[in-house]
Amino acid sequence: MPGLGTSDDEIFDFLRWYVVQPADDKISLNSLTAFALGKALKAQIGTLVTVRRLQFGDMLIETDNPTYASMLQKTDSLAHVPVKVTPHRTLN
Repeated sequence: MPGLGTSDDEIFDFLRWYVVQPADDKISLNSLTAFALGKALKAQIGTLVTVRRLQFGDMLIETDNPTYASMLQKTDSLAHVPVKVTPHRTLN
């Protein structure tokens, strides 16, 4: 949006793909239902483009909004489960 002090390059220059893992190896995100995880993500961050479970219980998340990406990076728990959020190594 012109006039708001942001250019098109700033809008598209952010990391889109993130991996959400449990912060503790003893806790798994598989114990939570997809409904609970989706509701927690929508309440804390907003509507995301893609949310998928990976093979070992981690989650792959795609966002198209720089504000949501920033909020996602600061997330430390989902549905009362401590998590760590890291940018995906190859998709970004």
